[in-house]
Amino acid sequence: MFDIDIIIPCYRKSEDIDRTLASIVCQWKREFAHVTLVNDCCPYTDCNYQDLVDRYKDYIDIQVLTMPKNSGQGMARQFGVDNTSNDWFMFIDDDDMLGNGLALSRIIGSVESYKYELNEDDFFILDDNGEKILKEDQPEVAVVCAPLFEFSDYVSKTIDSGNRIFVMSKLYNRKFIEKHNIRFTEDNSRFAEDYYYETCLFYCLDHDDEYTPLYLDDEGLYYLWYPSDSANREDPNYSYMTAGYAMNSAKNILKFIRNCKSVEWNEITEQDYLDKLLFNTVFSYYTIQTFVTHVRESDYIPSEEDWERLRNACRWLRNTLKMYYDRFSYMRVIKELIDVKETSDVMYTEPWYTFEDYMDEEVEELNWSYDDLLGCKPTEKHNITL
Repeated sequence: MFDIDIIIPCYRKSEDIDRTLASIVCQWKREFAHVTLVNDCCPYTDCNYQDLVDRYKDYIDIQVLTMPKNSGQGMARQFGVDNTSNDWFMFIDDDDMLGNGLALSRIIGSVESYKYELNEDDFFILDDNGEKILKEDQPEVAVVCAPLFEFSDYVSKTIDSGNRIFVMSKLYNRKFIEKHNIRFTEDNSRFAEDYYYETCLFYCLDHDDEYTPLYLDDEGLYYLWYPSDSANREDPNYSYMTAGYAMNSAKNILKFIRNCKSVEWNEITEQDYLDKLLFNTVFSYYTIQTFVTHVRESDYIPSEEDWERLRNACRWLRNTLKMYYDRFSYMRVIKELIDVKETSDVMYTEPWYTFEDYMDEEVEELNWSYDDLLGCKPTEKHNITL
């Protein structure tokens, strides 16, 4: 087996992180795991999590690093990546757990099983010197994906290993990450950071023949996710609070794709870019109207920063799509409007202007100041016929 770094961004009391570390201690072959706690300037600890280091140092290799300033989960993860060095790394949130005691060894073992020749009983084939025999002409593994078991007061379900959203339950090859310069950014650190990181990663992976993903079976218990532990998620306005971050991530994903030097820009990658641009612009069209409707018809008062982030990202998406809009047929746009509404997790309210109006800059909301938003009044709505 090989060594991996396990990076845990921390912003909780020490006792709340206990079960996360205990789940690592319970792993078979835990000696191959090197744990880095990244203190994101947590206000609940006076000892910089040294108490956790002292408690677990006899069982696992563990250290703690401290961020220069509070920067959010994304940048805490990146700080951990930048200050560790093993060839493979994975992330665990400070309120989550690895699954049964074989989860870690199965995740690591999947890479070794992929790399080496096995006999019909899945045992390694050895050469005359007793060394494992490498398979020939195999692409390297970029990421190992395992399912998440989501458990909360509201839902219990398995999110399959093929998900391209969450960074949890994934093992990353550092060489691949560095080759394509995939990083969390400050602009995408506090919300929707998983969406940004994973979309950039799989875009590069989809266009890199030298690497492949591995997907573990969806029956195993590998990673336990407790979303209800987050107070923000229990807020009925949570989706509206994070709408600007989601649209900002969409904008930054497109910028990453357009500026990615490690992937050749050709007809295939350009079409990939255009498809994502249309999808996200349609997404923004629904989102900003739903956001405005919610502010107008409820007691929700967003922060000025949240509104400006949402408005600016939506405006950037619209203006960027305008440069390519004549390349999409009318029916292609209509299909996207229907698909985004029916098959995505977009926030939706009945639109009161058409997508053509949105593209023709006949939408005053994209120029509203924060005061304009708070002063908005109900207006007559006109349904769109799709």
